[in-house]
Amino acid sequence: MLRVSSLVKTYDGGVQAVRGIDFEVAEGEFYTLLGPSGCGKTTTLRCVAGLEKPDQGEISIGNDKVFSSEGNTSMPSHKRDIGMVFQSYAIWPHMTVFNNVAFPLRHSKRKVSKSNLRDRVMKALSLVQLDALADRPAPFLSGGQQQRVALARALIYEPRVLLLDEPLSNLDAKLRDEMRVELKQLVNRLHITSLYVTHDQAEALALSDRVAVMNQGTIIQEGRPREIYLQPRDTFTANFIGKTNLFEGKVVDGAQAEGMGLVETPVGRLICRLPNGAQKGDNVQIVIRPEGVDIFQGNPDNKINVVEGNVIFATFQGDSVEYQVRVGDYLCLVKSDSLHEFAKERKVSLHFTPERCLVIPKTKNSVIESNQGGLL
Repeated sequence: MLRVSSLVKTYDGGVQAVRGIDFEVAEGEFYTLLGPSGCGKTTTLRCVAGLEKPDQGEISIGNDKVFSSEGNTSMPSHKRDIGMVFQSYAIWPHMTVFNNVAFPLRHSKRKVSKSNLRDRVMKALSLVQLDALADRPAPFLSGGQQQRVALARALIYEPRVLLLDEPLSNLDAKLRDEMRVELKQLVNRLHITSLYVTHDQAEALALSDRVAVMNQGTIIQEGRPREIYLQPRDTFTANFIGKTNLFEGKVVDGAQAEGMGLVETPVGRLICRLPNGAQKGDNVQIVIRPEGVDIFQGNPDNKINVVEGNVIFATFQGDSVEYQVRVGDYLCLVKSDSLHEFAKERKVSLHFTPERCLVIPKTKNSVIESNQGGLL
């Protein structure tokens, strides 16, 4: 449905915001561009929307080529059959909810009868559960209601592609969680092709069918949310998608049964899941999520991958507790259930679940970028 090929966009001053990226979004798929500020995700979205003109590349929506640098094609935004929801919502304060949603139809070149216009507006409002507020002035809406109005306005045309530029970022945490569920259910029900931009990792994992992690104008990794989280291919993705422990290591025994091997690390030798082709002597990095570490008082029996340490900090989070545990000169993050409590300076044992110890090949550009799993 949506295809982007070899897209390049450079701003004045030589800043290359997008560096030749390629991706495809299937019909009905929810696809997310995820990355930190300045990574090029919003620029990519604006190029798809026709709000920015790329320097090179090609963008197709369905069978329509809406941009091509080689073919000298650049279709204007209003002809691209897209709907867009902005971060700021762009709600007109002097209009009612009904008139905000009706605005695109009233100012369209497509002639719409008064009765058809009302039917379509009320249908769009019903989709976002705002039909009872059709006559309410826009200034009297909550943030979540304004977000729904913006979404209804984007859907009024029944576009082939829905573009969303961080539409939940202005909502408070509880409402943002609720809107994630509502948005996911809505796009699934409508089977509408969606391109979503966010810097919020939890949002991307919760909403998306597929996620593209971006950094410095390129796509670093693309895949299903579970794959991105559990099988990051480099330290940037591992660090950016949730919290993690990262250790330098060297393979001392190659892959045995089920791809497991022995790796020397600063906290001891660990049995880890090795990537294909890993050899004895390879310098690697080990990724261990905090929930992949078990914490015990005393030394658990019949356990491998066990190290000893001291609790230096604990954060109660309701359904869980996050511990910072000093192991030698290293700091480990551990996420445990809230039924047990380990006090500060308590001596504990940590068990690194072998299946959750993922090895990433070390390259020249691999750098441990956080204090998690790093030297104290």
